Amino acid sequence: MSKVYFNELSASGQVQESHVAVVVKTLVSCLNWLKKRGVHTIGSDKSIGDYQVIQTSMMSQLFEDSSVMDDDQKCLLLSAFSASEDLRNVIEDHWIVEAKVDGVETVGLIVASDLINNGLALSLDDSGWDRSQYSLQVTALDENAEQISIATRARNAYNEESLAEHGDLFPVPLPMAPKSGKQLCRQLEEFYPNLIFADGALKSLKRINSADAISQIYERLNDLNDVAASLRGMPFAPSMFSTKATPESETREQLPELNVTFTDGVVRLCSWHLRYTPDAGRIHFSADNGDDNTIYIGYIGQKINR
Repeated sequence: MSKVYFNELSASGQVQESHVAVVVKTLVSCLNWLKKRGVHTIGSDKSIGDYQVIQTSMMSQLFEDSSVMDDDQKCLLLSAFSASEDLRNVIEDHWIVEAKVDGVETVGLIVASDLINNGLALSLDDSGWDRSQYSLQVTALDENAEQISIATRARNAYNEESLAEHGDLFPVPLPMAPKSGKQLCRQLEEFYPNLIFADGALKSLKRINSADAISQIYERLNDLNDVAASLRGMPFAPSMFSTKATPESETREQLPELNVTFTDGVVRLCSWHLRYTPDAGRIHFSADNGDDNTIYIGYIGQKINR
């Protein structure tokens, strides 16, 4: 996973005082975006409180101003910048004598650069540091201790939109599979935005406590969600699934458990199903969804024996 380093040049008093609350809010949103992708600390050459965000105040002074940030934002900032390493030692370890961007010496950008970490620099919004990457001019020592010139680049972000441009550096980690039906139910909206569950399916899912069964249900629902997202109004085909999907017979389609009323008041036939073990587990669904990228889950539980 790529590392992120603070561009200290963006915290040299450039931010307008009238914009500082918005800038802090944007920085916090960037930290939350990065946390979701496993990045919890930002490398910096000094404590976050020692940066001068606006001409008249250090960040440590802004910590005490409730009109600029609340306690939660303050805690997140202090936590994210609390594990700073000595970036100047990192630079020296790479035999770098000097690194400049647009003629100005830099610390965070060179440590984040392709030359050292192939990571990302994080700048304050509204500070003028709003390019997606910067070219750096580096003076370093070769193996004979002779000075050489090197050109490199550093990627840079300053808000969530610009972070997304560098999304290849921060793939979203796959969530851990839940261990119980109740735990899975609490995460359905997060995991499966393209699935709608009938009330009965949710009630039966909550009663399932077998970790083996929940692991397979989790995988089958992932499969269903992926297929739903790809439908775009087109009819689904069994071959779209990574596991076997089959319909019930015409006789069994008359079972009341398969003709399910959903929260929109519509009764849908949930004949198609995926299987899971142990025993004869079934997930019944309807993909008769018109133009919607949605699959409706009508039943989760053991095979209906009639």
